[in-house]
Amino acid sequence: MTAADIIRPGDATWPASGASGPFTMDRDWLPFHPAPRKPQFAPPRGAVDAHCHVFGPGAQFPYAPERKYTPCDAPQSKLWGLRDYLGFERNVIVQATCHGADNRAPRTGVRGGWRPLPPASATASWPSSMPPGCAACASIS
Repeated sequence: MTAADIIRPGDATWPASGASGPFTMDRDWLPFHPAPRKPQFAPPRGAVDAHCHVFGPGAQFPYAPERKYTPCDAPQSKLWGLRDYLGFERNVIVQATCHGADNRAPRTGVRGGWRPLPPASATASWPSSMPPGCAACASIS
C-alpha cells in the first residue's frame, strides 16, 4: 500500500459504506463517523492507538458464518487514514470476532511481521521474545 492508497477523512471515498460481497451490515451497527473532527490536542510523538480493528472488506475477507454481528467495511486504507488524521503514529490491531479465526483482514494492516500467540502465551514475558516490528495476536476470552 502506498500513501496514495490511504483514504483520509474528507476524501470522497471516506464515508462509511455497508458490508461488501454477499454481506449486509447489521441495521443497528453504528458505522464510523462520516466527517470526524480532529481533536483539539495533538497526541504526543509516537502515540499509539491501543485498540482498533480492520473489518473486511467482506468481498475480499469474508466474515465468519458464526459471527454475532456484521460491521461496515473498514479496511486498512481507512484505518491508516484515520490514524494519520487523528495524529497517531502506530496502531494495535485487534482481531475482530466477526472474522472468526481468519486473521487475513487484520494482517493487511500490519507493517513488519505477525506472530499469532496461543492463549497460554499471553503473559508478561512474551514481548521480549518478539522480533522488532512484529505484531502479535493473542486469543483473549
